[in-house]
Amino acid sequence: MTRIILKNIIPTVVLALSLTSCGEEIHKPIMNKNRTRTENELIQNCKNWYENTKHELFILQFSESTEWDHVFISKGDEGDIAEVPLIIPKGFGLNIENDPTIKYHFRIFFMPQPKNQFEVFTRIIGTRDTTFVNNDSDFNYYHIKPHFNGYEMIVNSKNEPQKFNKYKDGKLEEEISIYLPRNQ
Repeated sequence: MTRIILKNIIPTVVLALSLTSCGEEIHKPIMNKNRTRTENELIQNCKNWYENTKHELFILQFSESTEWDHVFISKGDEGDIAEVPLIIPKGFGLNIENDPTIKYHFRIFFMPQPKNQFEVFTRIIGTRDTTFVNNDSDFNYYHIKPHFNGYEMIVNSKNEPQKFNKYKDGKLEEEISIYLPRNQ
């Protein structure tokens, strides 16, 4: 089993980003005739909650845009999850295997909680596949494509890594242990 110590990344990841709303904004509903009414409502609730909630997601300070036009719903055991691709400047990512050919793709996703609240996570996908499309709904929280080779890291809303997995041909090859340094 590979062990990664995120000693140099975590102090940076732990930096909090505070977003504040400035004035009243009119928000265009995110409706899509190819989705069910329930899916459209979930997405609109996610967006409303996101825009009216203070976030500490580290990745958002680097995001050029949140692609709400490309949001999609993943369905599975943990419920329906809204995944939103992010546009991040080229070259931003993790340093895995000291390999500059690994390209990183970022998403945030929302897990519904009671009373129209959400738990929000960052999903980082690293791959050498130059044809990977970040807004492909067939590659989602519940489903890894059969030919995917790369890494997936899930980071919670406190910017703490929750899981870090390596995939080969779409199958989990290795769960990589993450050891966070303790504050002394």
